Amino acid sequence: MKKKVLLCVAMLLVVITASLLLVGCTSSNPINFLEKFEKADNKIYYRAIGKEGDYDYYAINGNIIMEMVLSVPDEEEGQSFQAVAYEWFDDYVIRYLGIKTAGDERWEAHKFTKEEFMDGKYATIQDLYKVVIDNILDEIKDEPFDKNNYEKKNGWFVGKQGVKGVENKAFKIKGNELLFQCEYSENPEYYGKFVIGGDKIVLPEKAIEAAKGLK
Repeated sequence: MKKKVLLCVAMLLVVITASLLLVGCTSSNPINFLEKFEKADNKIYYRAIGKEGDYDYYAINGNIIMEMVLSVPDEEEGQSFQAVAYEWFDDYVIRYLGIKTAGDERWEAHKFTKEEFMDGKYATIQDLYKVVIDNILDEIKDEPFDKNNYEKKNGWFVGKQGVKGVENKAFKIKGNELLFQCEYSENPEYYGKFVIGGDKIVLPEKAIEAAKGLK
């Protein structure tokens, strides 16, 4: 599958329907940016942004994590998706599972105690988010960053040929965003994106209905 080949990352299905909120974030190199991303409370990782409008993403904001995969929009049926969300409370967690196909959108919700859900492994919602994001960061980080291993092409840091671990990997920093390519292309079909910041995650109405009586 093209997304997996081009992005070199295996992760859970993800996305939210929140718009981006720009925040101040100036970084001198990709590793500095990713360190800030790791420490941020609110953030979004887009796994595959395609020219045709299909993409995945993985976000945390406040007490909610949302994961989703959106398909290319269909002229008649609109956009399909698969989603998982986690809403974190003091004593319990609600997990939401959603799917939309052929115009039919369905959600279900389940409540767990912290002990049942986390099995004592994670103390905070940030710990839960790190389960996925740490694997992604390990795939692409070249630490410590050495500018001598890269050259600039059209605003991208591109790993030099023959440099083990970074060859042809590419990063571009745009304010509070870092774009990533596994294989550099001037016009990439797919690329990953890290965003520091984000609007409040709003659960779909059908997800909220599915959780009635659980809170």
